[in-house]
Order: sequence, then structure tokens, then C-alpha cells
Amino acid sequence: MLTARENFMETIKGGKPDRFVKQFEYQEWLNDSLFPVYFGNIVPGTEWINGWGVKNIFPVGMPGPFPSCEGEDKVCKDIAKWKEYVKAPEVVLSAEAWKEAVAQAESIDRKEKFVTAKIFCGVFEKLHYLMGMEDAMINFYDEPEAMHELIDYLTDWEIEEIINLGMIPYVFLEGPYNTRLEILKQVPKGKVIYMFEQVDIAKAKKILGDTACICGNLPSADLIYGKKEDIIENTKRMLDICAPGGGFMMDCSIVIDHYDEEKFSAWYETTLEYGRY
Repeated sequence: MLTARENFMETIKGGKPDRFVKQFEYQEWLNDSLFPVYFGNIVPGTEWINGWGVKNIFPVGMPGPFPSCEGEDKVCKDIAKWKEYVKAPEVVLSAEAWKEAVAQAESIDRKEKFVTAKIFCGVFEKLHYLMGMEDAMINFYDEPEAMHELIDYLTDWEIEEIINLGMIPYVFLEGPYNTRLEILKQVPKGKVIYMFEQVDIAKAKKILGDTACICGNLPSADLIYGKKEDIIENTKRMLDICAPGGGFMMDCSIVIDHYDEEKFSAWYETTLEYGRY
């Protein structure tokens, strides 16, 4: 029987996995030293400025922190001059700064799992963290070229830095993505995993199948409100389309907090029984 890591690699490389890949079973998440740099130390009742220059506030009693983007706290004050305002954080740290993360990584069996680091937030969140939600929405209309330049800068920094560090980016693509698949192809072959919320999965397989591993797209709501029979047929359809040649992991459209046990079991068992090479 393959380890969780080996089974995952067989899946994304087009090999012969021997079972369904559970979403994060092949990962062991680190408390990595870079997280406080680009996002901050998340402590209720505090405020801080992260590596992008964004001031975050976490009031006591609130579920999480939020950015302060008013007045002098706004990082990008003029989108036309974004290069003057937006500077990527320094990701080269001292050996001492990495000491705890290195010890945690060394305790993980690399034959069983991948050492995994987390990066928050996504590109859209970074945009409105840097300038505020109102400015972000207005700038999409008034200054689309400058916004696209900034998006490219943020995306390249995030994806390229991860790959250059020898890691595999696991990118969640929120919302419909049918018109942007060719753009997603612009990554090194075999180095990225794309999780889709909503896409024409056949089109995604055709365009990205020789470049990236894909997953997601089965509506998470179906696992609560859908019909068992529809879930089974949709699962088989996705496997028929995406399994040939490898590079596919069965997954739902978004991380789930709740599900109907019978419907989830139908999805799981169908994948195990039907999704074999």
C-alpha cells in the first residue's frame, strides 16, 4: 500500500494511485516562520503591520482580524503609482528565525507526508487589503491596466516564490473560471495544483491536463442538499473526464464544514469503487 505522500504523487504525475486522495491527508502543516512576515502574528486584542505594510486590527470578541485601509493606513494611495507604494516582504530570514519550524519539519516522516506551509490571503484579498474595498472596486473600472499589473505582480510573487522554494502551490480558484484557463496554464509543468469552485471540468482537463493537477468542482452543497443518485452520477462523470492520464484529485468545490453522512458516503464509496486505474 502506498503512503499518503506516494499516493498523492502518483495522482498528480499520472501514475497509478491505489486509492482516493483525501484532501489534506498527505500534508503536515508547519507553524512556519514566514507567516508572521507576510500576514502577521494573529492575537485577539492586538493590531500589527504585516510585511506588505498593511495594518491589521483584531478586536476582542471578533472572529478574526481585518485590515485598516483609511487615511495614512492605506498602503496603495494611488493605483497609477502602485510600484511606489507596494513592496513585497523580505522572505529571507536568519537561521535562528527558522529554528522552531526546522525542528517541526524534521519530526515529520517525509516518506509519509509533505511538509506544508500556508499562505494567506489570496490575490483579491491582498488587493483590498492594500487599498480598501471601495478603491479596489473603483480601480477595476477606472484603472484596469494598473490593476492587472498589480495582480500580475502579486500572483508572480506568490506562485514563483513557492515554486523556487521547492514547494507545490495548492491554489484555490474561487468563483467561475472558464474564461481564465489559458492564463492558468502559464506555470511550470507539474508544479501547481488548482482547486476549482466552479468550472467546465472537461474544458479544464483539456487545457490544463498536461500542465497542472486539478481538483474540486463537485458542488459542496450537493453533499448536504443534493440527491444521492445525482452525486453518484456526477462523481462517475468527473472520473470519466478527468482520471485518464492522471493529474486529477477528486474533491468538492469548497472546504466543507457540514455534510449529510449518507450523501458523503455515496461520494466517497463511488470514488473508491469507480475511480481505479
